[in-house]
Amino acid sequence: MKRSSKAIGFLKDHLVDSTAIIAESTPVFALSETVLVGMSDKVSLNARLFAAMLVYSGIGFVFGKGRDISRNFFKIDGTTSEKIQNLHDTLYTGAFNLVTAPAIYYISGEQDLEKILYGTALATGLGAINGSPTGYSIDIFRDLTGLKKSERISRFVNRYSSGIKKGIVALLIAGSISLTAGIYYATQNNEITHQTIQ
Repeated sequence: MKRSSKAIGFLKDHLVDSTAIIAESTPVFALSETVLVGMSDKVSLNARLFAAMLVYSGIGFVFGKGRDISRNFFKIDGTTSEKIQNLHDTLYTGAFNLVTAPAIYYISGEQDLEKILYGTALATGLGAINGSPTGYSIDIFRDLTGLKKSERISRFVNRYSSGIKKGIVALLIAGSISLTAGIYYATQNNEITHQTIQ
């Protein structure tokens, strides 16, 4: 019985952390890949889908648990100043993206080494810039789904029932999907123009 409850707890942690990472990072990376790096919508979408698959396959759990271990190592908890929590998440996420980005872009169909290197550099930089929002997203999703209380969540939101909090999670996910779709819709003309020039 204990094993099954541990397995269920593990699965919940994994799904919540992974969804938080994907919901927060997908629009950011879609925008940077299509606008800044110049990847096609197709390659960018493949990269985002592959990244989501990797995250749900276990990378999200590794990221979340690695973040917890790193926070414990540096004695960072919910009461630590936001400045320190943000700095930690910035450095941690940048380093994580540096390791994983090249493989994601290559497997997603990008054969241009320069674009892979540029994309990796950008992913590392974005990881640093986006590390704080990613960490915040994980903490908020954990709180809203009832996994772990966070001091970072608004007291106003904390007054809501569990059902309303889960509804907020659903809205955040829907918002991320809509924003990403809007980015690809807005950049499709860039891709057509680029192909016409070539």
